[in-house]
Order: sequence, then C-alpha cells, then structure tokens
Amino acid sequence: MIIGKHRQVPRKLLFYQAVKARLPINHPLLPIIEEDIRRCEAGLAGEERLDRLLTAKYHHEKDYHLIQGLQLPYAKDSTFQIDTLLLKPTHIIPIEVKNMTGELCIDRQIGQMIQTVGDKRYVYEDPLTQVQIQAQHFYHWMIERGFPSVTVEPLVMMGNSNCILRIDNNDAEAQYRICRGRKVLFRIDDLDYKHRTGILTPDQLHEISRLIVQEEVEQWYDFEKIYKTPRTALRPGVHCPVCEILGMKYYHGLWICSRCGCKSHDAHILALRDYYLIWGPEITNAMFRWFLGVESVHVASKLLKKLNLPSRGQNRYRVYTISFDIF
Repeated sequence: MIIGKHRQVPRKLLFYQAVKARLPINHPLLPIIEEDIRRCEAGLAGEERLDRLLTAKYHHEKDYHLIQGLQLPYAKDSTFQIDTLLLKPTHIIPIEVKNMTGELCIDRQIGQMIQTVGDKRYVYEDPLTQVQIQAQHFYHWMIERGFPSVTVEPLVMMGNSNCILRIDNNDAEAQYRICRGRKVLFRIDDLDYKHRTGILTPDQLHEISRLIVQEEVEQWYDFEKIYKTPRTALRPGVHCPVCEILGMKYYHGLWICSRCGCKSHDAHILALRDYYLIWGPEITNAMFRWFLGVESVHVASKLLKKLNLPSRGQNRYRVYTISFDIF
C-alpha cells in the first residue's frame, strides 16, 4: 500500500483548541467549545483506527493508494472533504468515519441520523448520503482533470463498537454500505471481488495522489459566524510554555513569564498560530503588536523580519502573510 497523504491533526480541532485557550475563565462559550473539541477528537480517533486497519491488512498491496484525509475545491468558492480515500486500479472507495456513542438511528428516506445519549438527542445528516455526495464531487473532480471514468463505491465506518446502530425502513443499500468497525474490511474485499478490470494505470494513480496533495485547500473557520460572538471576547497575548498563563513580556530578545520566570526565544510562534487559526493568514505590524503585547514598532518589525514572511505594501501599510509551515 502506498500512502499518498498522511493524516494530519484536523484544522478544525486546532481552531477549537486555539479558541479555548483564549476564552476567559467561566466564559459561557467554554462548555460549548469543550464539547466541540471532544467530538472532533473522537472523530480523529475513529479515522486513525481505520488507518491502522487498512495499513495492517493491505500493506502488501502495491496497487493500493491510501489518502488519509483530503479537502479539495469544487464549483466556485466551495470545497468538499473525504475522511479516507482508497484508490485502486479498478475502483475508488471514499470512506466516511463516524465515531459516536449512544443509539444511532439512520433514516435514509428523510436523510437524517438521530443520536440518543441518555436523555439528549442530536440530529445529523445521514452519513451515507453525506459520503455519496462526497463521492460525486470526487468523481467529477477526476473527470475534470482528464482521468478515465471509474466506479466510486462509498462506505461508512461506525468506529465505536459500543454504539447501538439502527437503520430504518430495511434499507438494503444502507445495511451494506454502513459498516460497524472491522466489518468495513469485508466490504472492501467484496468490492475488490466485484471490480476486477483495471481502469487506472499505476502512473494515473500516482498522478491522482500527487494532484490531491497539490490542490488541497485550507479550511477556515469564522469564530464570529460559528459562535455568534465577537472576536473581541478572545484574549490576545503570548502563552507561557511552562505555566500556560497569558501575558509574557518581551525584553531584550526574550519572552519572560511574570508568574514562573520562564524565558523563551520563540514563545510568540504558538501565539501567531492562534492568530492564524482564528484571525486568518494576514497580519500587519499594528495587529502583531496588539496580539502579542509588543509596544515597540521597531521590535515588532524585527520579529516579523526573522519570520521571513511574504508581504505586500510599504511601511505602515505593509501586510504580511503567515504560512502554516512556520509552525
């Protein structure tokens, strides 16, 4: 098996963690953010479990290309994501992973999944419909780039073996394509047996993997739209890498924590990552000084220069573009 793209920590999880770290203690949003983090971490754990299952069983299969998570463009200013993508010469399998607890009731006719945990109920989109739409987007993405028409076989993996799964209306397709845990491996084998005629060449498989990595887009999350709260609710400042308090001060080339005395040359880097995740990639000298708590324009310019960031404009109108690579 060739891993065309390794799984990374989801940008959404990094965003949630950055928000949590900058909310004041006892802020009413804090429990909501913590629940978002929990759900995102559970989802990542399910995806990583599938990664282990696939690589353990198919590691000897040289024709298999595994893409561990992707986010690609389609239409105008839109993207689609797939948790796991298995590319083969004969067919392609996008897999949506759900790692949820409680009782899950899926009704394909109305396109929803209801999760019941204790006395609480949550409503989500039917996961099979979700991955089928993703499969359509990926099929068209391939066709637009000149690849042959190949069958796309979407699957759903329910990663939590303790959940109770119910599929309404005796939906045969849903019962086949929605798999509990390791059952997904049997479905993959079934599809391998069903599709035996090679359509994609090894070179084409490599090219698809290369283009996925090349064209992948970053996902941005708007704090104010998601939580209906102004970003002014979030605290600026540099976290101490030891005691984690906000508000390190910069003196003579060092960040110094007033609580524990920690000294650091680069504590501002993680603060800039928070800025990047919440405010976006563009920053000015003035925004840099406000967010990091630096008073001197000269000091801020010196720190920005060390980062070697691309920029546009001159003097006080200069805008720097932060790249995630610096983190």
